[in-house]
Amino acid sequence: MLESVYEREDIRGTFHEVLDYKVVEWRDGHVLMELKVKPEHRDNENFIHDGIISSLIDIAGFLGGDWSPNGPGRSVTINLNISFIDNSEVDTIIAIGKRTQNTEKLQFTKVDILEKESQKLIATGQCTYKILSPDTKESPGVFRR
Repeated sequence: MLESVYEREDIRGTFHEVLDYKVVEWRDGHVLMELKVKPEHRDNENFIHDGIISSLIDIAGFLGGDWSPNGPGRSVTINLNISFIDNSEVDTIIAIGKRTQNTEKLQFTKVDILEKESQKLIATGQCTYKILSPDTKESPGVFRR
């Protein structure tokens, strides 16, 4: 388990940097992420935007299932099933991602999004990822600039 916030160097200039989440804990089969909600993360009614929650579920699902002491591996999302339980206006939320199953080519995870202080459940997600081989240069459907 990491003792401090895990810094990802590979996200500079990407959507990950716009989200500005922190990986607080990361070990085999588990990730704990934290997001300090900014004004741009909110919808017109001041609730946390469902797109932000969906993105956190996708990222926490990937990291929760794909731990390595050398950083994350490579995979692509092939299914993302989200249940939005409740709205929230809090300033900090957490995402807890846990691996439920791995096969040779697929990874399955479950993610909960909660208010940090109250632990109120905001959303849950079930995620499926195709595991890419380490020598894969480009992810399917992703083009490098």
